[in-house]
Amino acid sequence: MYEHPLSEEMSGGLLSEVLIDGKWIEYCECNKSRNPNSLIPDAVYLGKSKEVRHNGVVQEPWEEKYHFWKRK
Repeated sequence: MYEHPLSEEMSGGLLSEVLIDGKWIEYCECNKSRNPNSLIPDAVYLGKSKEVRHNGVVQEPWEEKYHFWKRK
């Protein structure tokens, strides 16, 4: 599965962040193969990374880099 969107129901209880350029940034969606220039309504492209954390807990790095977006 290539999509990893966060459920709208989890928006108040789960803080998901990605490590981009040495900074942890909250994200709303990630995808391995989607063109970074593709339009996602109300979202800004953040970049690519393998590093994510949920509620401050760093996860095992993913095998491949994914593209990440954040809501405006």
